[in-house]
Amino acid sequence: MGRTSTKPSNRALASPLDAIAFARHETFAPRFGWLKKGFDRTLEEDRIFLREDAPVKLGVGKNMVKSIRYWCHAFKVLEDDQPTDFGQQLLGEQGWDSYLEDPASLWLLHWKLLETPCDATAWKFMFNQFRSAEFTSEDLLNQLSDERDRLAPRIADSSLRKDISCILRMYVEQSPQKWKGEDSLNCPFTELGLITRAGDSRHYTFRIGYKPNLPIMFS
Repeated sequence: MGRTSTKPSNRALASPLDAIAFARHETFAPRFGWLKKGFDRTLEEDRIFLREDAPVKLGVGKNMVKSIRYWCHAFKVLEDDQPTDFGQQLLGEQGWDSYLEDPASLWLLHWKLLETPCDATAWKFMFNQFRSAEFTSEDLLNQLSDERDRLAPRIADSSLRKDISCILRMYVEQSPQKWKGEDSLNCPFTELGLITRAGDSRHYTFRIGYKPNLPIMFS
């Protein structure tokens, strides 16, 4: 296994196929089991996310239903609320890794999230365009705001802040003291080790270099 950068190869942020998508996650980073739950429930019941009783059937709050739906589409396991071929291959009954137990599956999902068409504009900017090796959330906001002004100037700064908070919640291991209950659980994508704190609670850095859990096909 070779060495690798934390960032995928550079591509233009706004491909003609990409949506301009900010803050569609309802402030929730993807949690353990959410993609599998959303995928399986869609197989069992068509248009489950649009049903009034979806929160009961999925066992989560109304905003979480919207978040699960968003993440299933953003990671391309669903399209138009229907399972994709990729979703079947990964999460189906005979899928490669139905319960996402192998870190390789998280690397694959991270790549699929950024793949065109991308429905997570801030994520694509963060990993393809952002140039600061060490940064604060304000540094990221300033550069993301410039890109927002070019792409969709009507998007509010509050939406950008929600995306930045979600990105850091998704990829940076969280202190148990900061969150309560289920929120104290780290997002599974922290296992990738892409971003870490740099000395204090305000500064972050990309982890560049060897990734022991990165399969050779992605190296």
